[in-house]
Amino acid sequence: MKIHIWIHKSEAISGKIRNYSLTRPYQDRNGEWVEVQISADEFAKLEDRPSITSEYGSDDWHVEQYNRNREQKDWIKTRDDIPFIYERVGEDVYRRREGDSVRELITDDVYKSSIKPIKKDLKKLLNELQTVSGGNFENWWKQLTKDEQITLTKFWE
Repeated sequence: MKIHIWIHKSEAISGKIRNYSLTRPYQDRNGEWVEVQISADEFAKLEDRPSITSEYGSDDWHVEQYNRNREQKDWIKTRDDIPFIYERVGEDVYRRREGDSVRELITDDVYKSSIKPIKKDLKKLLNELQTVSGGNFENWWKQLTKDEQITLTKFWE
């Protein structure tokens, strides 16, 4: 039995199928996907693989993403070599090892207290506001502390 799948033409050239579709992909507007015929065994291997094979020699897309912006000397080979997974919740950043449910807060109060925003009084804020153009207002507003934003908001109410 033979099975027809659609793959990107670069994968057809390289012989490494990472992504495939059972029908012609909708996003294929430039004719970059080709239909190929594979055996049932090859199709079963594609379906059974735990993750995508990457050009870095890994069988895991997490490893590919980790290696993506690093020099080759710093690349890892397996997911176990990834030191930590970083997660942001609001302003807090946590890190944990994969598979662990316990995470470590790395932006704790000590870190936050070492960053002391400069608090401006209302007069300085109003003077500064007069120099901000309309297109730059949003960036200027985001750079203010919450207290400064509240001070200005209350003034205009």
